[in-house]
Amino acid sequence: MILGYVEAQMMKKEKLFNQTGDSLLDFFGIDKITIKEILAPTLTPLDYAHIMTVNTVEKLK
Repeated sequence: MILGYVEAQMMKKEKLFNQTGDSLLDFFGIDKITIKEILAPTLTPLDYAHIMTVNTVEKLK
């Protein structure tokens, strides 16, 4: 998963992960998802995004 900058900072603050390469367990029904990248800040709605493949999105509950 690729995260927008603001979303990643919020998730780090909540101690959901520390750095890219970390995995989240049971993320909205997905057994394990890895944080692949954190985007640079853009000052747009993209800063709040969770970007996933279509296959991953289909697994969301």
